[in-house]
Amino acid sequence: MRFLLGFIVGFCCLTGCRHQVEINSTPYGADVYWNGNNIGKTPFEHTFWWYPTRKLSVTVQYFGYRSSVLDVHRSISPLVIADDIIHFRWLKLVGTNSRTTFHAVMVPEHGPAGTWTPEDAQSFQ
Repeated sequence: MRFLLGFIVGFCCLTGCRHQVEINSTPYGADVYWNGNNIGKTPFEHTFWWYPTRKLSVTVQYFGYRSSVLDVHRSISPLVIADDIIHFRWLKLVGTNSRTTFHAVMVPEHGPAGTWTPEDAQSFQ
């Protein structure tokens, strides 16, 4: 059994695996960019091809708000893959079900630091 588990994890780590992620934002309707290309608007699901050492960063942008960068690759590792195999989460392994849901809370663009009023600070609570 350990040999089979080790083989499957090793195979996935060497050849890569498909991983579906869900990206949400507040406010919804933000643009999602990957490698400089607009790939959709939130709420959004996308399947990435992942292998060890691959960095997957997604940028979420909304007019009038600061951009948010989500490091998708941090939710994927050989240990996570091994756990999915042990617990028979095959749909996550083949990229059919979402592995992780990311939520970007967008902060409105504002003037330089120190120019916020107490009312501005209260509006984020």
